[in-house]
Amino acid sequence: ALQRGEIEVVEEALNFIVEKKSEDWANFPQYADWDNWLRDRRQEISLYQQLKGEGSLEKMTHRSKEEAQNELREMFGFADTAGFRNALKSDPTKAEEWLNHIVANKLSFPQYLASWDNWLADRQRELAAVKK
Repeated sequence: ALQRGEIEVVEEALNFIVEKKSEDWANFPQYADWDNWLRDRRQEISLYQQLKGEGSLEKMTHRSKEEAQNELREMFGFADTAGFRNALKSDPTKAEEWLNHIVANKLSFPQYLASWDNWLADRQRELAAVKK
C-alpha cells in the first residue's frame, strides 16, 4: 500500500495494531520487538510521505522485496546484505558492483529505503574495511 501511495491506509492499519496491542498482545506475536518494529513502520510512513510529496513515488519501481532480490540474485549471484558480506570475503569487486547497482537504482529497492542512510553507511564502511 505504501508503494502505491496509499499512505492513509497504512496509517489506519498501524493505528489499529497499536490500539489492539494494548488490548491483547497475543493478537500480534510477530511484533515481539515492539518498540523497534513500531519505530521502523513510522519511519517507513514518513519516508513514503516524503517521496510522495517530492513526486518520487510515481517514479519508484513498485515491486516486492522478493522481486527486487531476484533481480540482484540473477545479476550478482546473491540477493541481500548477508550475501554482500559473504561476497566481501570471496569477491569484493562483485560486492562493490552489487552495492553500486543498488545506489544507482535506489527507488527500485524499497526494502532498503526506510533505513537508507544507515544501511548505506554500514555497507560502505564494510566495503572500505575490505579495501584497506
